[in-house]
Amino acid sequence: MPTVLFAMRDDGDMTEPMNIMLLAALAKANGRQWKTDLIVLERDGIIDVVKNKKPDVVAFSAITGSHQALIDANTEIKKEMPSIKTAIGGPYATFRPHVVLEQPFDAVGVGECDDAWLQLLDGWEAGRSIDNIPNIVTPGNAERVLRRSLVGEQGWTIQPQHLRARKTDLDNLPFMDRDLIYANTAFRTRYKRTMMAGRGCPFRCTYCFEHAWNSMYAEANGGRVLQRHSVARLCAELKELKERWDTRYIKFYDDVFPVFDRTDDAWLEEFAEVYPREVGLPFHVLVRAELVREQNEKKLRLLKRAGIASISMSIESGNTFSRDYVLIRDMEEQDLEESFAICRHLGIPTFANTILGVPVPTLPNIYANEVEYEGQLAKILSVAAEVDPKRKRRTKQLSQSVAEAQASTTDHWERRRAVDRVLREAGVRATCIDYDKESVEKNVAWHVSFGEFPVFFPYQGTQLGEYAVRHGAFDGDYNKLHASYQTKSPLNCFTEHEKLQQQNLALLGTILLLFAGSTNPIMNWLAGPLTLLSTEILANLPFTDLYTRVYSLAKNYMHAARVYPMRYSPQERVRYLLDNLRLDVFKQLKQSSKKRSWRDIFRHRGDRQGQTLGGSPSI
Repeated sequence: MPTVLFAMRDDGDMTEPMNIMLLAALAKANGRQWKTDLIVLERDGIIDVVKNKKPDVVAFSAITGSHQALIDANTEIKKEMPSIKTAIGGPYATFRPHVVLEQPFDAVGVGECDDAWLQLLDGWEAGRSIDNIPNIVTPGNAERVLRRSLVGEQGWTIQPQHLRARKTDLDNLPFMDRDLIYANTAFRTRYKRTMMAGRGCPFRCTYCFEHAWNSMYAEANGGRVLQRHSVARLCAELKELKERWDTRYIKFYDDVFPVFDRTDDAWLEEFAEVYPREVGLPFHVLVRAELVREQNEKKLRLLKRAGIASISMSIESGNTFSRDYVLIRDMEEQDLEESFAICRHLGIPTFANTILGVPVPTLPNIYANEVEYEGQLAKILSVAAEVDPKRKRRTKQLSQSVAEAQASTTDHWERRRAVDRVLREAGVRATCIDYDKESVEKNVAWHVSFGEFPVFFPYQGTQLGEYAVRHGAFDGDYNKLHASYQTKSPLNCFTEHEKLQQQNLALLGTILLLFAGSTNPIMNWLAGPLTLLSTEILANLPFTDLYTRVYSLAKNYMHAARVYPMRYSPQERVRYLLDNLRLDVFKQLKQSSKKRSWRDIFRHRGDRQGQTLGGSPSI
């Protein structure tokens, strides 16, 4: 019986690897007899395990940051046992398919690889060539199926004709092989289980892979963006999960849970009827703020009927300019403010992610010389001009407003002051830290129940990653990125003190939401002066270790009381707390949890989202 060994990293992620669980299930579906096994790189010696288990195939799935450890593991395997077939997929491989020419992989999977994976295994088992399998890049077909990328810093991309259409019938996929992960890792006792109701996201946020993913498939005529499991199929898998493994909470990891107007009405109404009856567990979903606001509570009331316990609505930036022109969120501030108010009114706790350390241009100094002033103004207008005007909802472009301000007076200094007022109204701020302070302050003002403030990392294949390289904020060396974006900014446009402020604001921001997100009016009142103290004084002090310990306690309390409420015995609660702390050491300190003291386990940062191989990446 042939064997495939999946290699994964223990990189501090509290979400089980759905990619591996799906691919393992596919390897054993439709009469296939492949045996599956697992190796955790930080726990197991790669060569010893491979020699002992003698797999026919070793499979990796990588995102930028965690990719280097997987590449190194593959190199070791190929050096010691070159006959073993190795393959890599995931977002990193999708947007850097020429890794097959740089590293000794036998195959690289690009995009959705459900069917490609099966053909790959069948080909290797039968000893056939795999060079003609769509979505698969090999050393033998790379020159034929790859082309130079026309955009950004990706280098190479796959030819459209070598990319099959997206998966259209998700119900035909097997239930994920959770046994492989739960039986062999600490996920066994993490009772919050993860599931996706569908695939795809039509939005164009620049920090996410989805826009590039959609563009890649659009060029290949690759089918519908949004795909859904039927409610019956979704609940059947969750019911089996609940029966086989101790499960107390479900987190739906769709980029946007099915709440789109009209297209998802019938689906959501059926879900509100079937899920409580067949599954009946509290759950969490991810949505977008403007969808909540536009539909005037209708979808939220259906989710409440189904048993929703909390909801994610990412803010990403509390600043208008950053949100409109850099992150391309395509939503107004009113959408954010009112959607959080609606959830608060309905008693649904909210979870918001907000990105700090984004390289947004700052205000030109009114008193600078002409060259410096005009250069900074041109940079701002250049960034604004990069937005696709066909999809931008603002009717008055920034450049037009600036031109009108410049024409409003002949006085040199008054003209600069007029331009300054226009830029400030558009959201441009004097310093990079002012953007981050504003984001923290908006989270507090909107009474977010719980929030994380990750620092921006420039991932290859994303528009924001390309933006950072294009504007000189990042040198393009993606190999030096850490696996977690919960660490210090890798950008060269910030000073060390600014990076300290970013890290401190990231920790203090979550602590402030302990007060602002409370339903206690006294706690809410305290949030105001504490926010001023934190943004203006505490963020500047070198007390990151101290803030981290307070953050740790606040985060774990809010997880248990607001976002992921579920029953725990006292022993389980202590074990979960320590497990969470140890995992997060890797994120904050950039070191393995094996190299820690008791004091070190309190230095950590929070969860980050992962990716799903076989479906669209969720970042």
